[in-house]
Order: sequence, then structure tokens, then C-alpha cells
Amino acid sequence: MPYPRSVRVLSCLLFAALSLAAGCKDEPRPYYPGLFECGRLTCPEGETCQDLTSVVPTCVSNPAQTLVRIALPASFIPLPTTGAPVEGTTLESGGFRTSSVYFDFEATGQHLYQLTGTCRDMYGCSVLMADAEGLSFHEASSYVSNGVEQLDVRFRPVRAGRYVIALAAHSGESAGHYSLQLQPLPDDHGDIAESATPISGDDATFEGVLQATSDRDVFAFHAEAGQRLVVACTQEGGGGAYLQRTVSGASGELSMEGSEVDPTYLTTGSGPHFITLSTPSLGDGPFSFQYSCRLRNVTHDDHGDTAAEATPLGTSALEEGWFEAPDDVDVFQAELAPKAYYLLGCEAPAGRQCTVRVVAPSGAVLQRFTPSEPAIYVSSEAGVHTVELRGSGVHDYRLRFNLGGVDEHGDTPEQATPIQAGSTLQGEFHGPGDVDVFALDALVAHGYRFTCTSRAGAGYPLNLVMRSADGEVVSSPPNHTPAEVLAPAAGRYSVQVQGLTRALVPHPYSCTLEDRGPDAHGNILAQATPITLPVKLGGRVETSQDADVFTFTAEAGQFILARLGVPPSDASRDEVRLLDASGQVLASAQTPSALLSHRLATSGTFFLEVRGAANDFTFEAENLGFDDHGDTLETATPLTQGVTVSGRGQSTQDRDVFSLPAEPGRFYRFVCVPEVGNNIGECNVTLLNGHRMGWDVKSPLRHGFLFDVSVSGTVGLAIDGLETYTVRLEEAVLDDHSWQAAQATPLTLGSAMAGVLEAAIDEDVFVVTLQKDAGYRLRVDATFFIRYSAVDALTGLPVPPNNGITLTPQTTGPVLIRMSPDSLQGSPHLGPYELRVDSL
Repeated sequence: MPYPRSVRVLSCLLFAALSLAAGCKDEPRPYYPGLFECGRLTCPEGETCQDLTSVVPTCVSNPAQTLVRIALPASFIPLPTTGAPVEGTTLESGGFRTSSVYFDFEATGQHLYQLTGTCRDMYGCSVLMADAEGLSFHEASSYVSNGVEQLDVRFRPVRAGRYVIALAAHSGESAGHYSLQLQPLPDDHGDIAESATPISGDDATFEGVLQATSDRDVFAFHAEAGQRLVVACTQEGGGGAYLQRTVSGASGELSMEGSEVDPTYLTTGSGPHFITLSTPSLGDGPFSFQYSCRLRNVTHDDHGDTAAEATPLGTSALEEGWFEAPDDVDVFQAELAPKAYYLLGCEAPAGRQCTVRVVAPSGAVLQRFTPSEPAIYVSSEAGVHTVELRGSGVHDYRLRFNLGGVDEHGDTPEQATPIQAGSTLQGEFHGPGDVDVFALDALVAHGYRFTCTSRAGAGYPLNLVMRSADGEVVSSPPNHTPAEVLAPAAGRYSVQVQGLTRALVPHPYSCTLEDRGPDAHGNILAQATPITLPVKLGGRVETSQDADVFTFTAEAGQFILARLGVPPSDASRDEVRLLDASGQVLASAQTPSALLSHRLATSGTFFLEVRGAANDFTFEAENLGFDDHGDTLETATPLTQGVTVSGRGQSTQDRDVFSLPAEPGRFYRFVCVPEVGNNIGECNVTLLNGHRMGWDVKSPLRHGFLFDVSVSGTVGLAIDGLETYTVRLEEAVLDDHSWQAAQATPLTLGSAMAGVLEAAIDEDVFVVTLQKDAGYRLRVDATFFIRYSAVDALTGLPVPPNNGITLTPQTTGPVLIRMSPDSLQGSPHLGPYELRVDSL
């Protein structure tokens, strides 16, 4: 892989100045890989590999011409290998002429060194490593980190002796400052066969760190001819580089079989063998590549491939094994009793899979899975069961097997445990794969409820599925809710119970079967129970799918009322519906209120249907008859003062309207008293075409209303909702002062005016003529709080009082003063008062 263009040009300029040979052009530079044999080095097109004086193999465009020998100066700056810094100034550089600073040091052969430093006051610098003869074997350029050009180079001299480092500023740079430190890096494993780390050739685990791309670690072991070896490695770090593995023997490198993830090698001769670990890369800067490997001799199959060669498991086993070839099969066997539960799992390395197949003695395949974690299963046959393992290449695995006890309940309808109505059975789930099945014998038209509770707590939810004798699912409720059925015919039903937790520890549960009894009322319109209204009865919805239907006749215009009562625990799950003969829903109501009322538009046969949760209920229905009072002002019932009139709202949408003649200047008191026991407890009264209406605060009960009108005429009072009530029109109270500006009471400056606030809606308006910019004092004498305001009668603009009592009009003319009860202190207080305006 070539360098970027900018680096290639820079390197070429540096080499032009330092090299004794000419001909360096803007061409891809040779790749200096470190210690690779020419047989392992791939050169770019047009170049060949050449071993230059056995220092390092490299790629050159012309083998007869060496581009890596530099001219050496007469003197050098000593560079200690202790890490002590050496500082100085580079020479100015420019064009094709580069002045460099030269250092020399004594190196130990095959030792890894690290050169670090900084290049300041310049845009970059380069270093070149060479032997004492000027033959270069490594070069590198600085990089920017935290705004500073830095060097971090790692290299390995082949032989002990004197070596040279040349430092130069990049072409075109002026002189700058440098600081260099050179020190050896410890190497955890040798780089050649003579210093290789010995390991076992049968089963060995070894690890290390590659500290540079030129670093390599060599391990030695003994192997016989014809052995199959697996080298499996994991890596961490390296900045995206990959680990390259080479296995060689006395006769040369071994050929690899299968995938490169876990390579398999076949030895061709006996004697010492070597594993070389390295990482190809173009750069050689800061680097840390950790690895962990395992060498295993997989010549002989650790577990048989057939049932005849199977490895017995016993009652508990944790077996480690290898898939020695991509098509290898490892077979195990276990003796199982019928309905025995067992834990089984196969763990494979990351990126690999272990496929498990369990075969019963009859040859039936019970399970086939690729598990990520162990699971529990239950056997269906007695005898020797075969467990077959297959891998996804050549890799190791770990098989876990534990045999438990016998499952106390069957897993299929044929093996189901019978349960009688009214009884409770105990059970235990042994793991995620376990299910228990129970059977009940149902009577025709009876309802049944099957309830299960986990005794291990809410963290272990249960799932229920009820099926008929032919396998049809008749109930599959949400978790933690019962399974129910209303049996259309006598027969056997099964209920499958399954724990939804993935826990591998057993957890207990208990189940109860309840016979809800025979269905007392039909579920459809054709089977409805006839009733005569009014009616009050008790009943039971046997299951949540059940419905009890009742039928009656009524006439158009009549109001039908129905109430449904259920236990508080089920108060949000039941419904009563009113239907016509075609089955269309006319009205409905749900618990907890479940109060239905509706006016019929036609005459004929109608139905009341109760449905919802399986529980007992009380049901009452009533025909309220025809509307007792009109719904509009045109059909309103006239009221006479002092006469009590009774009424009833036949539905929640019913409106009863009453009328009376009224005229301005009076307050009319209207009393509406709901019947004791009504749901609402208050009348919902609306003034249709009057002026204002409000509570009568002088009334001992909150059933009195006061209203007035702005013009003479007929007033309508409407009562809405489902209530039984009485109404009465009481005396009319004369208003002492009008609330309208046109009928405002004149005030005389300096004279008091008396008034009475008769009702919470009462407002008294007065008018007084004031002069522009003059000051006036407003005084109100009363035993309660009164709100008052002042506005210019001509412009309508407010005349705000200063400090709440002083008025200063902006114009000369009439000013309106409005008095009303103050409700900010709670319920408004009413009574007499006195108003006075004085000049200041």
C-alpha cells in the first residue's frame, strides 16, 4: 500500500539530499516492512524484493541500484539509549538541498527501540535510521498532536553495533528546535527461532504484546509428522491492524487448512516447529497490539462421531471439546426417564456457533437449536437419548448437561393431569422449556374459570392457553389473568401452563379450577330471557365471553332506564347495552356507574344485554314512560307563583322546560329540590332567555336560584339530566336600583344615597355629574364588602379611584358608579349600604 502523495514527495526530497545515488522521482516509495523474508514480502508492480547486506529485505525498482544508502558526515552527535533527552537546532532547508543533523548510538541486536521527540518552530521533520555504512533500514515523519509536531518511532536493528539517525526539517522549512529521546523497549518474546518462547505442542495457551509493526513474537514446540494443529487467537488494540500467524517446521512453512479465523495446519515432518505472530502495517508509530492464543493438537477426535462411539454424560457433565474439522460431529448420550427434565447448552467462542440436536430412542428429533445460553427440556420417551453437536468451523466448545427429576405434570393433552372443579393443584416449572398441561371434563352450557398464580412472585409471569378436545384454542388470556370457557357441549378441555421467565432455577405455582355453573340466560337475541318492566334481578356472567340477554316490548317515545351493579373488584370491566330487534346498539353504559337511559324512537321488541368480566351482578330496568314536561320553550310547562310542580328527567339527555312571565326591575326566586337518593343531588338548572341567574345565598338549602330579565316577556327555565325533583316559583323581589345605565339613580354631591344588595347577581348603578381635574371623595358605609367602579358615562372610559376612595375625572360630565357584592372573601354578603360623593 503506497504512502500518500505528500509523504511520497517529502521522502523523495529527503532521499535526494541524503542518498549517494541519483534518480529519486515522485514515484511510490518502497515498503520497508521490518524483518520479513522475501518469500513473505509482496512488492508493488515493477519492483522486486532485495536483501540488502542481510540487514532487511526491501522492494526496489532496480535491484542493481540502491536508493537507501546515505552519505555520512565526519562527526555525529552522540544519542544515549537511556532515554535522556538531546536538544538542539536544525539547519535551514530549502529546495532539493537539505541539511540534516546526524546522531549515532550503540544498539543491541534484535532489540526493539523507541525514538520519541518534538520538532518545534517548523511544520514537520523526518528521521532516517541507517547502519554504520549508511545503509538505511527505516524512515518516519512527524505528526501533529496537541498542536506540536511529534515523533514516535519504533525500530529493531538486526545486529549489534553502531547505528545512525539523520534528522531534517521538511523541505522549505527554516531552522527549528528539536528534542529527541532514545530508549530500548522490553520485548516479552523473542523474534527469531534462537530466542523463541517454548510451549507445549499438545495444548498450550500463550499471550503477549506486539509493540511495533516491526515486532514479531516467536514460539517453539515439538510436533510429529502428520499431526493436525489448530492455532486460535484473539486480539485487542492495534488500531485496526490484524494478527498474522505463520506456522513453520524444519522443512518450511506449513500450509493452512480451512478458515483463517482459527487456522488448522498439517505437519509434514517431525521435530521443532515455530509459530510466528506479527502484524503487517505501513506505519510504525505508537503501537500496542495485545493477543492471546491457544495451540491445540486435534489430530485425534476427542469425541466420537456416531452413537456407537458416543461419550456418556451421566447425570451432570461439563464437557470441553473441539470440532477438529469443519464437518466434525461430536456425539454424547444420556439415559433419561420419561418426563425427566434436563438442562442442556453448548457454548462456543465469539463469532462461532454450536448446533445441538437431541434424538430420542425412537429416532424422533426432540430438539434442534443453536443456543446462546442453556435451557431446560423435558424428555418424552424412556431410554438412551443422543446429543449431537456440530460447529461452524474448527473451534472449541463447552457442553453443559444436568439431569433433574421427573416432571410431575405432562406436557401434552394426552399426558395432561386431570383437575376437578373446586380443587387446587401444585406444580413447578423447571426452566424456560418446561410446560405443564391440565385437563378438565366440562358439562354442557357450564362456564369454567382456570386461574394460576406463581408462588415465586410477580417476577415469574405465567401464560395460559385453553384448548378444546380437537385442539382449537378457546381462551388465550393476557399474563396473570384466568383462562375461561363457556362449554357449548360436554367434553374434555386442556389448559397449557407455561412460565415466561428465562431463569434456570425451578419456581412453583398453583392452579384452581372453578365451575361457574350453568348459563341461566341466553347469550344471543334468539335465546333472550323475557322480562316485564320494571324488573330487578340477580345474575352471573359465567365467563368474560358470556353475555346474558333479556327482552321486553315498549312504545315509541318512552324512556328506558337500566342499572347494573357488580363487585367493586370488577367495577371497570362490565357493560349493559340496549339493542333493537335488528341487534343495533341504541345505548350503552359501563361500570362503575353503568347507568343507561334512552328514549325510544320506535315501538317494538327491545333487548338489554349484560356482558363483561365473569362475576355476579345485580340488574334492574324500568320503563319511565313518556316525557312529563316539554323540552322547548314552546312546549314548556307554565309555573304559577307558590305552586309546587314535580318532574323527572327520563334520561341523561332529557330536558324539562318551565316558563313564566317576567319584567325588568325585579328578582325572581326559583326553587328546585331533587329527590333524596338521586345520584347527582343537585338540580342542573339553566336560564334560557333571561338576563342573569345565580344561587340564592339567603336560601337555607342550595336549591334556590335568583334571576332577572332585561326586557318583559316569557322566561324559560330548563332542568337537564336524570333526576326526580320538585320546582316552585316563589315571590318576586323589587330591585331598589336598576343595573342598567339608562335607568341609573342620580346622586347629589354631598348627599347620601341608601341602597340594598338583594342578591349575589344584584348590581346598583348611580350617576353623578363631576368636573374635570377636580377631586372627589367616594365613601361607602356598609357592614360587608362591596365592589364598586366608576366610568365616564359619555366615553365609557374608567375613572379609577386614587387610593381606592378619591376620584379625579379627566373630563366634565356624568360619571356612572356601579355597586355589587364582593365575592372575593367567600360567599357574597348582602344587605343595606349607603353611598356618598363629596367634593374635596
